[in-house]
Amino acid sequence: MSIREVKGSVGLFSGRFDPPHLGHLLSIARLGRQHEVHVVILDHPEQKYPIAYRLQVFKEAVSYLQGGPYHVSANKVHFGRINRSELALYKFDFYASGNMACVQRMESLGYPCYYVERAYEYAATNDRIAKAVMEAMG
Repeated sequence: MSIREVKGSVGLFSGRFDPPHLGHLLSIARLGRQHEVHVVILDHPEQKYPIAYRLQVFKEAVSYLQGGPYHVSANKVHFGRINRSELALYKFDFYASGNMACVQRMESLGYPCYYVERAYEYAATNDRIAKAVMEAMG
């Protein structure tokens, strides 16, 4: 489905974002050109970076993006266990993700979904930058 075909004005964009990288921000910015975006950072048992760090990075980063508005929050649930009651915490009209498995999961829960084209050229192929930021934060 094309972003232009998506009905509604508020998109939910969730993920581990571990480590956060420019590819994530580009995907969020693409959505934000036409929609309000709620970014939810999810927990995972194999996380590399603490959820508080990822939350701080995204809150700061989206303040520089045009469009939106953008809202950032964290939820200490693993996506594989997310359900409609967890999702009721967020007001959104559609779900968006660059992870097809997540899109399919949300479709199975009855939500309208949009697959966001991934920005592979900006993805974290290694996490040296994130490690340097973590060290600088103490």
